[in-house]
Amino acid sequence: DDPEALLEGVAMAGLVGILRQLGDLAESHALIARIQQLEAEFPFVEMALLCQTDH
Repeated sequence: DDPEALLEGVAMAGLVGILRQLGDLAESHALIARIQQLEAEFPFVEMALLCQTDH
């Protein structure tokens, strides 16, 4: 029933929510960077596969 403790709890819950969102954003950013890297490398892999002379 302590208003100050209640306010601290609400503030802490808000902080935890922000930290979770930042973690999700960082994870998403890393995934996007990896996808962009794969897209950049794909033409070279495709060309190497097309140039193989397996019979």
